[in-house]
Amino acid sequence: MQILTEWIQIIDLYDIDQKKAYEKYLSTGKSGDLASFKRMIRRWRNDERILQARNVGEDLGHFLDINANPYSSYNAKKITLQINSDGELTQAWTKLEQRKEELDNYEEFIKNVEKITPKKFKFTKIENGRDYLEIGLFDMHFGVNDLDYYLNVLNKLNDVINQHNRKKIYFLIGQDLFHTDNFKGQTAKGTQLDTYLKEQDWEDALTFYTKLIDSAVKKAEVVEVIYTKGNHDESVSYGFVRELKAYYRYFKNILFDTEIEEYKARKVGNTMLVFTHSDKLKMNSETVLKMIYRFKGIYVDCDYIEIHAGHLHHLITKEYAGSILRNQSSGASTDKWHQENGFIGTQKMFQIYEYSENGLDAIFNIRV
Repeated sequence: MQILTEWIQIIDLYDIDQKKAYEKYLSTGKSGDLASFKRMIRRWRNDERILQARNVGEDLGHFLDINANPYSSYNAKKITLQINSDGELTQAWTKLEQRKEELDNYEEFIKNVEKITPKKFKFTKIENGRDYLEIGLFDMHFGVNDLDYYLNVLNKLNDVINQHNRKKIYFLIGQDLFHTDNFKGQTAKGTQLDTYLKEQDWEDALTFYTKLIDSAVKKAEVVEVIYTKGNHDESVSYGFVRELKAYYRYFKNILFDTEIEEYKARKVGNTMLVFTHSDKLKMNSETVLKMIYRFKGIYVDCDYIEIHAGHLHHLITKEYAGSILRNQSSGASTDKWHQENGFIGTQKMFQIYEYSENGLDAIFNIRV
């Protein structure tokens, strides 16, 4: 193996001192007599690849035939060649480095993200909160659905939030908030769908949730936003929650949980609530016991255990091992997959829950 720049040095040195050039050639681990070396130099001196490679920092794309490909934002930093005893090139490797202008673009993007203008708010302490409200809108699938579609849901949720002061309001955000996880129209697992993430999807979701959180912060002693994973939008929803965190970073009574976990739990009065998307689970008593055992520090102090899950888009309530599983319905419109598999009869709605210190008090069905 031979580094390309060393070959250029050997050729240049040959024009000054053939003997020293030959010695340098041998020092690289190659063998052969002087006559063979001279023939090789003549062959390589005017080789097109060597001529192009002399400008290592400028245009190595043609030499390696890598122009117009996914590495177009990179320059070749070092090229390594493998040459046989006859002086013929048999293989070539390249070490790439990202172009400075591309790095500058990324750095500029990060700076812009960091400069999200936080919302300013005159803090008013909320007192005499009566209960707890859990707002977990599972499987919204922005990208298939937009803000206009969910406008009725937004208004109904605001009405519930504004009923009276509460001790705490929980927002579960994630759970397939977006239909896809990237601009290529793929889910978190890489499944190809027939739509893709658009900037308007993000803006619609942002408008939806900021209006709700703005209302909640005026009616609850504490607001907590909890990131919960989905199978469609694991990364995008995480970034979305981080943007909300930056936007509300001056609010003393808004907490954010951005831990990346399959399961999360909270003690709400005398009830333990467990949140999961459930796409990786087959629900049965054994699964449920394993799940709640993760949070044994919570459930030993609780009288009731509830598991709130999504993914299936229709409402299921079952009891497993002394725990209540509530699989949430979805307000999302019926997509192609659910249509083709016959899941068309479920009413389009979400469930939100009101708890007191003594357990579940009310379930609100929020229809689209």
